[in-house]
This record gives sequence, structure tokens and C-alpha cells, in this order.
Amino acid sequence: MYKTIVTVVLLMAAALAYEPPSWMNLGDLSGAIHARDLYEITGTGYLLAAGQFDNVFDQAAVWRSTDMGVSWSRVFKSDRGASSLFWQMRGDAYNRAWVVGSDGGAEALAYSANNGSTWTWVSGPPSSPAISGRSITTIGDYLYHGGEVATPYSTSLHRLNVVNMQWELVVQYPQCNAITRLKYYNGRLLVFCRDMTTSAVRVFSYTPSDLDARAVPVGLAETRPADPVQD
Repeated sequence: MYKTIVTVVLLMAAALAYEPPSWMNLGDLSGAIHARDLYEITGTGYLLAAGQFDNVFDQAAVWRSTDMGVSWSRVFKSDRGASSLFWQMRGDAYNRAWVVGSDGGAEALAYSANNGSTWTWVSGPPSSPAISGRSITTIGDYLYHGGEVATPYSTSLHRLNVVNMQWELVVQYPQCNAITRLKYYNGRLLVFCRDMTTSAVRVFSYTPSDLDARAVPVGLAETRPADPVQD
């Protein structure tokens, strides 16, 4: 009985001594209603967050923190009106930050070459029926791009040469209506596609040589500077 009482007392003392982790409330993302992805600009201490703001117009936006998340400011937003959203961010080998999503019912792609200060829109793959860009990843000089299409179209994997801005068609997926995620892992590109009939997610795997052998040039991308953010 004595040992049991001592054990109970020690357990109660340990429980009282335990303190849950504390959280610090940092700065707000002004007007944000969704934050879909976070990207750290290597070697700068800057963070970029991509998502959506404004409960009325639902516009895609990017916010930046120059103090590792303590404070934030909106540095980029869509300019085609309502119903837009940024989904994902990635960096390339040339110190550019890329963001992908939808803008006014069409796929949207843009990059910043100066740590998020200003942005440049990049036109999507030629003849692509995508209504939203969903995922991007980079391998060498290429930015791989996957989106979502309206049925009965099938989705496609494209890639953009970020040096000469040449789009290439890599693979078509007649059975899928969306590429939900791209991941370069252990020397292979994994492509996650949503089957338009079963809604199951299919996974395809390619080596860089597979991708090079399949790629077909389809046209040059057009670029235009984004308007400055005025809040």
C-alpha cells in the first residue's frame, strides 16, 4: 500500500510539473482567408506565403516576411478579378521564387527574381485547357507544371525551360482530370493524378531521362510585369 501511495504522489507531481509548449502570436497575414503554402528564400531569412485574401473577391495573393515570420506584408495579388487562389510555391536554380494557382478561371503562374519584391506573370502552356495550375517542382533548368481541367478534357504534365522560357509537353493523362501534386524525390519525379472516374489518386514515376525523351516543344511563354500591390 505504501509503495502504491508513493507512486501515485510521484505521478501527480510529474503531471503538475509538466507545462505544455507555449506559442507566440506573430504578425498577421493581412486579409488572408487561406494560406496554402510557405516558401523560405534560402540565405535571406525571408518567408513567402501563398494563398487567398478578401472574403468578397477571393483573390490570390502572396505575403512576405523579412524577419522570419514576425511581421508580414502583401507583395503580390491576382489582377483578373474574383475567384482566384495560389496553391504552391517553389524555387529554381536561379534564385527565383515561383507560385502557381488559378486567376479568374484560368491557370496562373508567376515568379519573383528579387526575393518577392516584384513579380512577373508567365503565360501557361499553349493550348492547355487547365482551369487551374495545381503543382510545380523544379529539376535543373526545368519547372514542371501540372493543373486541373474541366471534364471531359484530360490533364497533362508540362515543363518550362526557365532559361529560354520554352514550354514543352511531357505526358498526357487521358484518365485523369487533375495533377494534384508533383514531387522530385530520390532522383525520380512522382506525379500524383486524380482519376476522373473513380476519384482515386494514381501515382506515376519518371527518371529525368524518361522526361527528356518524352518532351515535345509547344511554344514560348509570354511574360508581363505584375501591377504593384496597393492596399
